[in-house]
Amino acid sequence: MLHKLASTLRWRMKAVRWAGKALRTLADLPHAIKARANYVQGTTLAHEIRSNGFIKLGAPLRLPHIDYSAHAGSCGKAPFVDISAHHSADVTEAFVALMEDSQISEMVMDYFDGSPWLWNVALNYSDPSTGLNDSQLWHFDYGDSRQLHFMVYFGDVPIEAGPFTFLPAEQSDRVRRHPILIERLTDDDLRQDYAIDAKISTVRLTGQMGDVFANDPGRLLHQGARCSIPRLVMFVSFTSRTPMSSGGGLVISKALRNVYGAAYRARCPEGPLCAAAFG
Repeated sequence: MLHKLASTLRWRMKAVRWAGKALRTLADLPHAIKARANYVQGTTLAHEIRSNGFIKLGAPLRLPHIDYSAHAGSCGKAPFVDISAHHSADVTEAFVALMEDSQISEMVMDYFDGSPWLWNVALNYSDPSTGLNDSQLWHFDYGDSRQLHFMVYFGDVPIEAGPFTFLPAEQSDRVRRHPILIERLTDDDLRQDYAIDAKISTVRLTGQMGDVFANDPGRLLHQGARCSIPRLVMFVSFTSRTPMSSGGGLVISKALRNVYGAAYRARCPEGPLCAAAFG
């Protein structure tokens, strides 16, 4: 009972998250003041994310083929399992190949006012599934007041593979934010409360191997993957240095963040992210 209560407070109560962010913001204030004077402002990509909540990025990345058949059945009741530890060299190379593009790294700096934080890097494998869990209902993410999730497709992602599914920004903006609890909505809720027909309005980011999308999951009402075939997507997630949630097991360790930081600095010794994102 106590464990369930603690879990509800941590994951569903907004006040807990905002209080955590306030404390982290105060602690990080000297760094934030210094950082605001040293970042690229007004980048086109950051403006598009702010306006539309998502963007498709440039030319596809050249990625290795990963045989994920050995991971079949490993998700259990979860919507996905992170298999990056089994393919660490390929994941690190893909991370650096993405972030060495100066337009992308400058977008990250701009979106977080010069103080981004590498939240997580995960190669997520999803099994086919039939039932719905909590994350597969319509919701906003509250990892931070601003977030960026890059999705790197390590295989083709047709409709059957459960692509990132969301409502456009103008319709997401119509959904009232609950003052206390993190929202979880069904298609019927959207129809009855907001006259939104999810079957008509939904956007699904299908793509091919190597495609890269970025989105702010706190800006767009979205749902988790509903796969009828396996899916393999790498997520690179950024927040500010003062996120709303410490994230628990969803956040990479300091040691692993240092690994990605060292790989990025080796390829981009004067890259925009060097002084900010890795701590």
